Amino acid sequence: MSVSGQTRPCFEIKNLDSRITKWDSMEDEKQVPTDVAYWHDIYRVTDDLLRPGISVDESQRMYDQWAKMGTYDALAVESKYYTAHDQIILGILSMYPVRRDIRILDVGAGTGLVGERLRNLGFERVDALDPSAEMLRSAAKKGVYERLIHSFFTNDPIKDVDEDTYDAIVMCGVCGPGAVPVEAFEEAVRIVKPGGHIFVCMRAENLEICSEYNGRWQPFVTRLQQEGKWRLVSECKYPQHYFHFDGLRLIYQVTKNERNI
Repeated sequence: MSVSGQTRPCFEIKNLDSRITKWDSMEDEKQVPTDVAYWHDIYRVTDDLLRPGISVDESQRMYDQWAKMGTYDALAVESKYYTAHDQIILGILSMYPVRRDIRILDVGAGTGLVGERLRNLGFERVDALDPSAEMLRSAAKKGVYERLIHSFFTNDPIKDVDEDTYDAIVMCGVCGPGAVPVEAFEEAVRIVKPGGHIFVCMRAENLEICSEYNGRWQPFVTRLQQEGKWRLVSECKYPQHYFHFDGLRLIYQVTKNERNI
């Protein structure tokens, strides 16, 4: 499914700065773990997390478990089978090629993989939000966030986060079963400054196979646009969001209050 009807391929990752990704220095599958038990655990956890109908509470318990297993970073960094983190960085660089003083909220920060990439590129004013306490503990060890927020991301206001706080929000891999609901983008618009951006990377088919999004996403984002709250800046597809599944990268610019500026 396309949001705008004009989806194009995303930029190639192979030219991404080596400070962000280790892939350029790898030789085929050389550094990918080959232990059968290791991959069995990975498949078991991820298959359960992507199961249609999984509840929010259940998914977060599983993320806590995965954090304790210590294999999350290995899947995303040491293998070539998850490209979403790098695609979200490419989106940010396309909007902010020079500025590094922007304030960013990393929604669904997990163990801090996006935050780590942002810090390597000079973005230092970054906060992390995640409902998994164990994931946040792992993220804290990286020392790349100014503030850690233990919270779900819904349409309810985040505690102690004022309107127009952030220049940008990044949401990488959080739009799926048992995760961020469509209505949460109302809160995203509230806390992003006019002219700021919302960056989303998701599994492309989630707009069709997830009950949280199927039939609800398009009317919702269209309404926000008609109300003058945001506009779609960019939409593109990329390969291997997660293994063989294609990803969808969306960039929205917050336009609320433009008429009053």
